[in-house]
Amino acid sequence: MRTHMRHFLTFTGGLLSGVLVVCALIVAPTRAQTAQQQARPLVIGDTIERSVAGQEMHYYRAELKRGQVLRVSLQEKGADVMAVMGRAVNEQQVSAMTNYGTGFMRESLTLIPEQDEAYVLFVRAVQVADTNATYLLSTSLTDAAGQTDVQRARAEKLMEEAVRTFVVDDTESALLAVPKIEECLRVWRALGDKHWEAMSLMALGGAYLNSGDYAKAELHLLEALKLVEALRDEPSLAPVYLSLGSLHLVTGDEAQAKKYLNKSMAISRKLGDKRGANILSMAETRESFSAPTKEDRQRYEAEVAAARAKNDKRAEAAVWGQAMFRYAFGGEDMATEEKLPFMERAVREGLPLLTIVRDKDIELQLRLGLALCFYGLTASGETDEQTDALNEARSMKYLRQALVLARVQNNPTMQMVVYAHLGNHYEEDNDRLSIFFSKKAINVLQQFRQDFRLFDKETQQGFTREMEEIYGSLAFDLILESRLREAHQVVNFGRDQEFFDFQLINQPHDRLTFTPREAASEQLFEGLVESIAAKYGRNRDADFASAGEELKVAFEALEKNFGTPQSVDDVTRDVTDTLDMQAALRELSAQTGRRYAVLYFVEDITKILLITADDIKCFTGTSASEERWTHYMQAVRRQSFGELMKQQSVNAMPFMDEDRLILEFLKVLSRPEHDPRPLGARLYKTIFKAKERLPGKRSDQTLEGELAMGRIDVLLWSLRGNIRYVPMSALYDGDRREYLIEKYQNAVFTRARKERFLVESKSWTQGVGFGTSAAYPGFAPLPGVVNEVSAIFGDPTQGQKGFFSGDVFLNQNFTRQVLLTLQQSRPPLVHIASHFKFEPGDSRKSFLLLGDGDKFSLHDMQQTSTLFAGVDLLTLSACETAAQQSGANGKEVDGFAELAQRLGASSVLATLWKVNDNGTSRLMREFYRLRQENPGAPKSEILQQAQLNLLNGRHSAEVGRRIRRTRGTEIAETDDEKSRIPFTSAPEAPFEHPYYWAPFILFGGSR
Repeated sequence: MRTHMRHFLTFTGGLLSGVLVVCALIVAPTRAQTAQQQARPLVIGDTIERSVAGQEMHYYRAELKRGQVLRVSLQEKGADVMAVMGRAVNEQQVSAMTNYGTGFMRESLTLIPEQDEAYVLFVRAVQVADTNATYLLSTSLTDAAGQTDVQRARAEKLMEEAVRTFVVDDTESALLAVPKIEECLRVWRALGDKHWEAMSLMALGGAYLNSGDYAKAELHLLEALKLVEALRDEPSLAPVYLSLGSLHLVTGDEAQAKKYLNKSMAISRKLGDKRGANILSMAETRESFSAPTKEDRQRYEAEVAAARAKNDKRAEAAVWGQAMFRYAFGGEDMATEEKLPFMERAVREGLPLLTIVRDKDIELQLRLGLALCFYGLTASGETDEQTDALNEARSMKYLRQALVLARVQNNPTMQMVVYAHLGNHYEEDNDRLSIFFSKKAINVLQQFRQDFRLFDKETQQGFTREMEEIYGSLAFDLILESRLREAHQVVNFGRDQEFFDFQLINQPHDRLTFTPREAASEQLFEGLVESIAAKYGRNRDADFASAGEELKVAFEALEKNFGTPQSVDDVTRDVTDTLDMQAALRELSAQTGRRYAVLYFVEDITKILLITADDIKCFTGTSASEERWTHYMQAVRRQSFGELMKQQSVNAMPFMDEDRLILEFLKVLSRPEHDPRPLGARLYKTIFKAKERLPGKRSDQTLEGELAMGRIDVLLWSLRGNIRYVPMSALYDGDRREYLIEKYQNAVFTRARKERFLVESKSWTQGVGFGTSAAYPGFAPLPGVVNEVSAIFGDPTQGQKGFFSGDVFLNQNFTRQVLLTLQQSRPPLVHIASHFKFEPGDSRKSFLLLGDGDKFSLHDMQQTSTLFAGVDLLTLSACETAAQQSGANGKEVDGFAELAQRLGASSVLATLWKVNDNGTSRLMREFYRLRQENPGAPKSEILQQAQLNLLNGRHSAEVGRRIRRTRGTEIAETDDEKSRIPFTSAPEAPFEHPYYWAPFILFGGSR
């Protein structure tokens, strides 16, 4: 409880919003025509009120003259908006960007035009409270800029620069932002503007809070509070109270924290600021997502006793609410005989307090906590059928009550939790209704996921794990119903969630597609929930047990509706994800003459969606647990006690689970002395021998057979989990005794966007090479880099000619400044031979080692949105993944590829493990030689041929002495003797082992 608010809303209660959308609004020439078409005239001197919804963008056009001063003011009413001025001709940003808070505050910007021309004011909704959200827009114009105008524009720009510098939970960035905010504060004080002086003080307090200087944080926040109170500026009070509450939670003064947080909550609700109220509600429940301990149980009982001794009913009710909510999410390991008595006490002693206390937040926690706890008992398997039915009925009763409360409190977090558990509740009895509620859970998430960025990483990661399960299970439930297009859409949403977590996506706001039955049910159900919530929300003494009974009618109607036989109302083919994908595949085939297939792993590698140009199918393989059970039953039927004993032995290698199999395969792949083919064959069998799932049965058609029938040439993979650390090209077909690379070209795609697949390849007549061969602390020297880069681009000093012309920057010449020039030169080919280290979830600790020893982080890259613009292929030949870190799941692998593509690169070629320095140089040379000889060939085809040439000993370079110096991620040696099968390369193919040729993965466009 002491740390979770530290990262909560530190910069002015919401400068974070500006950080998150700052790149989404500006510098978008492709929208210039749209802006011109939709722009309204900006009428100077008028004040207008305009409705705004979703992430809607409004445009206003004005003809201005050089030296004039345009002042724009915004008053937010139910919507948090941001604004910026741009040139009409190309939308280039010319003013500072507003958005200093998450609440309904005043915003303003100043523009002093540098030339006579047309300008456009962009106003974008960041968060919208409800359907009645509006903002007030007023403007003024003077003919000549005075010193006050110049200083005002400067202060606004300084604050925007601070916003861009600041990153939540990053001490360094907070300290870097401080000087900019201090200078901004001096300007506002000199101008005598008390409002913006207060906003600057709040920003400064937030920066010091994030840097850990709590004394300075409190000093500045209290000064801001004094100013805002004197101004009687209620909308600005809410974020100041929130920041002070955050500070006192961090320092352990929970009494003061609650005082300020409650004040902030009261203002947010009074103003209808649903987002602010929801953030605070999430703060109250954050601790509940951690597993309770035995000490916690004793603490709760002691706190109940202490509250009773003081006759403090509210404190006692709050303890019961917090306890039940926490046991609901983190008490799975507690035995039923321990949990049930505590739950019964909460029912007997906690619920009656609600009629006295009348605190809806406590009531929501307690009723929802009880609902989830009783449901947990039914899933424990420790009770009989009759008891399960009773507990299930109690769970549903409390869920209905909690749903009304969550709606009354405008708390989408808790609404999502309710819908997700309703999906679980109906999973076996009414699958279509279960899918309906699971879809609703994800759709609610789409509306508020941005707010989770304001929490610490631990909270975000815990939430992410919960959401990944919802996406995966919903996708498979849809597969079981043969609704494959909808499953495809859910999988895509899940991938978006991953990149959102990796801080590459700002605010996804798409909704899952509903079937006709779901759409009609949604309208009726939501209407009834809203009317009941409105009825009970107006009544301070509302009985939410009665509200739940009223809502029961709606549930009965849903159960009846979704319980009818399937019809055309349960099918939707209008899912753009699949239609766009198939259109892209058809166009790709027409352009290249190759046949493509897309493969998605759904929950794990045993569940696969196959999308071809004209069809979508699902294949399911046999999991390790299913294989183990089959083997066990066969032994039982044979009455072979020896087999049974063997199955029960500690050596369960033949039936290791998929995750362990993947990691074992990775270990032997990274050791050229071990034979990877046995484990590679196991993985190949799990994936390619998977059989098609048809309605109600599985056919004998395998994925392998389907691909053969379709005469597929190229496999495009969408990977998830640890399989992302494995090169699919190294899987081994044990029947035909060949690697997958000998059968198919392979590429990995990160996000399913049509334009990503159809990016036209550019000619590589010239490029730029960067290399770091020198050693630095923590990084070994890479002597092969010099020859590698020189072979590609040549070395004039040695009279060496390369495959392509281009500049080469090695060691001390490979600097940050030189790398940043890429966005001006825009070469089609960029080859970087250096160490690249990933730290999952931390963009500042994931970096490229430059030749002068500097570290160019992912965060630095993100600040340069056009860094790789125009680059057809970005090659990184020494990446270090997190393959063996605790909790690693490969997100960072796809995450960097996604970032590089977002910064302009069409394709990325990167390594997965610590590769052989000599083998890497040879593969790279072979790859570029083949591209030079076949300039129109797809990159996936060239990579395949280069890998085959090393595999078969047909590479053009002489073999020479194999150097075992390595670069990239060090993979631990396997500790399983059965995996240590010796491998000896053929004399004519010294690089035959996948260790040398397999770790190179092509991401993005395969053309």
